[in-house]
Amino acid sequence: SLSLLHTPVCEFTLVAMSESGFGERLKELREMSQVSGREFARITDMSGTLPGMMERGFRGGPWVKRLVAIKSATGCSLDWLLTGDGPAPSPAQVLSAVSIALQQQPGVAA
Repeated sequence: SLSLLHTPVCEFTLVAMSESGFGERLKELREMSQVSGREFARITDMSGTLPGMMERGFRGGPWVKRLVAIKSATGCSLDWLLTGDGPAPSPAQVLSAVSIALQQQPGVAA
């Protein structure tokens, strides 16, 4: 609901994401993943165009679900994703996490 956007956590998240280069880090993760944009959207539980829109500054909700899906699919930390603090994931870490995420998708043979 729209009231959730005005909770302190959501307000912090939206401000942190807009001021911290979130879109650039998301693009970096997508590029390191070496999968198509459509596959990246699928493993992060988003529609096909949403990751690209988020890279360019789109701030639609529900953010918590999307952030957790991005973190899970790429192996990055939420601190780094939101604020840039902490170590960035290596391309090898992202590739490994994405490989696992792709194997867990319905209809994909292990």
